[in-house]
Amino acid sequence: EIHKTLHVPGTSIVLDAERAREIITTFTSMTAAWSFFFATRWLLAISGVVGDDETMLGISLALALSVVSFMWVIFLDWKHDEIRGVTHKTEHERAELVEAGPPEASPEDDKSKRIELALKRIIGVCGILVGFGWEQCFDGAVAAAAAPTSHPILVKC
Repeated sequence: EIHKTLHVPGTSIVLDAERAREIITTFTSMTAAWSFFFATRWLLAISGVVGDDETMLGISLALALSVVSFMWVIFLDWKHDEIRGVTHKTEHERAELVEAGPPEASPEDDKSKRIELALKRIIGVCGILVGFGWEQCFDGAVAAAAAPTSHPILVKC
């Protein structure tokens, strides 16, 4: 069995190639989620729809990200099912596929698996994005509720 490794220049760090791929994928996924979050926040802020109220901006942002992410997840799940070949099949046809067992592996199967993995990761990023939106919304709401008090830092805690 051959293990592919990656040596980080200038350090004594040696990474398994699969682990390095996972780190890079996670990094780029988080970067994409945060970039989309701040781009959407900026667009909502300059549109003037919510005015100057930071709390309304946070709520609008969380709702907008939730709706867009929900639509993306439904679409990507549908594509995932289509790739797996489970759409447009009756229960009987699905049961026959399960009974027959997995077909012999082909290069196309490897490509399908990579596409499936990418779709699952994008769906995960959508979930992270919704979490970012609501966390920021609630954080802003707590700050707004604490601001008029005599000890806002204590109220926020």
